[in-house]
Amino acid sequence: MTIDKMMELKKALLAAKQAAEKLKDTEDGGTCNFDTPILVLPKEWSVSNIYEAFEHTGLRADITRRNFIRIYGAVEGQGFRRTYMAEAFRDSLKAAGYDAIVEYRMD
Repeated sequence: MTIDKMMELKKALLAAKQAAEKLKDTEDGGTCNFDTPILVLPKEWSVSNIYEAFEHTGLRADITRRNFIRIYGAVEGQGFRRTYMAEAFRDSLKAAGYDAIVEYRMD
């Protein structure tokens, strides 16, 4: 993986984090949940490259499979706020050209 590709991902992660943070004051009612943004990277990304791209972003990558990454530190709250922030994070990554989804989980 090239340094440029890792820097592009780092910039996209930071932009997505900013998009999500705009919703941190959203009312947080609703069902308690664990909604989490997921980034899906092509298999040519090594685990070390993924962790390097996440360095100094304030986010944590939980790599459950080599290219399936739960992103922690991107959302706050436990209800509507958490869902909306996860969706904003996903939408920002998708707008930057990455494959991203939200894992919806109720408590």
